[in-house]
This record gives sequence, structure tokens and C-alpha cells, in this order.
Amino acid sequence: MRARVLGKYLKAVRMVCRPGGATIHELAEALEVNIRSGYRIPRTLEESGVPVIDQTIEGVRRITVDAGYLESYNRRAGGLPALTLSPEEVAGLCWLKAGERLVGKTRLGAEIEAAFEKLDGVLPGTTRRHMARVRRMFLSVPRAPKDYSGKSDILDALVESGARSRTVTITYSSFWPVEKTSVFDADPLHLFERDGGLYLLYNAPRYRQVRALAVERIQSIRNTDRFFTYPTGFDPVRFLSSPFNLTQGDPFRVRVRFSKRQAPFIEERQWHPTQRIRREKDGGILFEMTVSGWVEVKQWVMRYGADAELFQPKKMREEIAGEIERLSETYRADCQQINR
Repeated sequence: MRARVLGKYLKAVRMVCRPGGATIHELAEALEVNIRSGYRIPRTLEESGVPVIDQTIEGVRRITVDAGYLESYNRRAGGLPALTLSPEEVAGLCWLKAGERLVGKTRLGAEIEAAFEKLDGVLPGTTRRHMARVRRMFLSVPRAPKDYSGKSDILDALVESGARSRTVTITYSSFWPVEKTSVFDADPLHLFERDGGLYLLYNAPRYRQVRALAVERIQSIRNTDRFFTYPTGFDPVRFLSSPFNLTQGDPFRVRVRFSKRQAPFIEERQWHPTQRIRREKDGGILFEMTVSGWVEVKQWVMRYGADAELFQPKKMREEIAGEIERLSETYRADCQQINR
């Protein structure tokens, strides 16, 4: 909150120090306050030591500063390099801003917002207007997003320990394969979003393996006196490019046949680095890969209903058959009790 107020204050100072100063309406619009609050801005600046001058220029009331302060301000500002952004950089920043919706109610979300307000205070007007237009183009709306409003301390600790390469001890509640609470050491590497949830990518020193866990299930974090180095040769982009590795286990081979109707949608994506696709005479495809995310693969296959048939692993095929049988029994049951 303090950073946000400071950002607005600096923006007001910059506006009254520009040639011709600023009108009350311009100040109110730029600082996103109502006109009544806009009339209080000059007094606020004056109380903080900015010698404002209220004068009429070409019939318009404008707020400026005296010549001595303006000279000092320009001298200080002149020592700063002009901040310019390419169209690609603007687009990248806007995409980053769109992606903060998941943590919007946390302190981390507030700091992201404050950082953009500070950036807005040093960008030229044309760049700010272009950025505003580009930001409207990018939407990031997580599907069924999880609530992280009570996880500010957890997120702060993860960001701080990750930035300092410090190992932490995590108390974690898991639901699969059984419900339990575990305590283990972790080297925080990255935070990432998937399907409306926030996850931590971490190195598990005990197993010497990179894993992922759901942030909302972290109960507590405690710093240790140990520091870690980033895993040699680890590529997080490659790791996260597959949707089948959030639950860790032994690697297994997957063979699944997709119908002609679903084949084009499967072929147009890179599901996993090990995937192989073989076309069949009827237009369907045989899809193969080697992964370790049992739960994700099972959910993925079942999502396509009768358009997907899993052949391998055999145990998963049996599990899916059991799910289908129970589902069939559920929907064959008499609905009269439900409708009462």
C-alpha cells in the first residue's frame, strides 16, 4: 500500500513539474481519484515540501511549481536515462501483468501492482498510452481459480528463499495416493500456474529429484541454515511443457488410441518430449509416450471418453474400466430419490 501511495505521489510531482504544469482534472484522472480528491492534491504536495503555484495559463487554471524547484527537479531528472520500451517489451510486460490475477489478493499481487505503478511513473506519455491499449488485449482468467488470499506469508517465504537460494523445511498436506501430512526439505526453484492453481517447482535434496507441489497445501515453511545451487542441466521449460508430471513416480509407458474425430486435436499439440504418433488406416492415431504422472495421464485419457482407448499400462486400463463401471452404475440408478 505504501508503495502505491508513493507511486501516485511521484506521478503528481512529475506532472506539476512538466511544462505548463497540470490541471486539477488531469491530476485526478492520472491518479485515478475523484475530482474532490483532485482538489486536495496541490495541498498534499505543498505539505510534503513541493512549492506549488496555482495560476491561470491561457484562461485555464493550472498547478505548477516555482522556478527554483523546477530547475532542481530538472537537474535531478536529467541525470536519469530515458526509459523506452520496444513493442515486444511492452507486450511482454502486459502479459506478465495479466498473469498476476491468481495472486491478486495476496501481498505478492499488491507488490506486482505497485511495481507497475512505479514503472508508469517513469515512462513517457506515449509509451504509457500504448501500454494501456496493449494491456486490454491480454486476458488471463484462470479457470476455477484457487483462493490464495490466506497464503501471503507462504508466498513471501517461497519468493525470498528462492531468491536467496536457501533450503527450507516444508510441512505439506497431500491427498494422493493417500491423505497425509509430510515434513521435508526443499530447494525452491520456480513458481508456476496450471489450471487455475499455483505450484512450486522444487528440488528434493533427499531424492535428488525435481518435483512439484500445490502451494495451497503448504501448511508452514521454516528456513534452514543451508543454501543450494541450481540443478545442473535442469530445464524448467522442458519440464513444464508436459501436463503429465505434477505427480511424481516411476516412469511408465503409455499407449492410447484416439479416434479419427479427436486425432487432429491430439496431433496439433506437443504433449511430451517422448511422444510418438502413428497414423492408422481409419484416420485414428496410436499415441505413445513415457511419463511419470499417473493421475494426470488417467484424467487425460478419460477426458476424451469413447474417443480414447488406453492399452498400456495395463493397471491403468483396469482402473479406468472400474471407473467406467462405477460411473455406469451411478447413471443407471433410479433418479427418483434425487428428484424428490
